[in-house]
Amino acid sequence: MTLSFLHIHPFSDGNGRVGRTIMQDYMMRRGYLPCLMQNLESQDYLTMVSDAQDGRAKAFVSRVLTAQLEMLMTIYHGQLHQPDE
Repeated sequence: MTLSFLHIHPFSDGNGRVGRTIMQDYMMRRGYLPCLMQNLESQDYLTMVSDAQDGRAKAFVSRVLTAQLEMLMTIYHGQLHQPDE
């Protein structure tokens, strides 16, 4: 979904923010956690998007899955440290 939007709306101003918002909405509507790609340089993100649009989506998909796992671990560890009610 994100890659399709970025392909049909190839403008630099605000395009990435809107594309990432679309991805968050799409994932959450399907029961997934938000995908927060932290510590990622913008040029690396743009390269992953460009490669994915050219049929080489491995790095982009891997980064999304890694972000999902990091979010799950954050939630899991946060649950472990919550005081019993």
